[in-house]
Amino acid sequence: MLLGEKLKNLRAVHDWTQPELAAKANIEQSYLSRLENGKGLPSAEVLDRLLGVFQLSPAEFLADDTHGQMAAQLAALPQIAKAASAQKRAHYRKQRACVIASVTSIALGFLFGSIAEGEVFFQTGYITIFHQVWWPLM
Repeated sequence: MLLGEKLKNLRAVHDWTQPELAAKANIEQSYLSRLENGKGLPSAEVLDRLLGVFQLSPAEFLADDTHGQMAAQLAALPQIAKAASAQKRAHYRKQRACVIASVTSIALGFLFGSIAEGEVFFQTGYITIFHQVWWPLM
């Protein structure tokens, strides 16, 4: 979703006309129209005013920007860059946690399956090999 679409949607949710939103944000209605039609980008100050009117943080404003289009469009603005960076870090942490959980599950599955079979650790002599090779080193 791009900035203009997001502004139109938020304005529609609040049931405001363009002149009403422009007055609340203390900007010209023609400027708001250009923003909604994708013909311009807001300054950091104007974006702060619009976010204040909608009572949203930059992170909340970018929450449904799944493809990063709006974040890319507004990347020059410091508050958007910071929020987008935080979202990327959170996404990376979530991916890393999923990978760690998957690897751990596979390892535990192998371990418990081997113990249940009773052959990998006991009958094939891995315990004996451990004691012969590694135990003297400890």
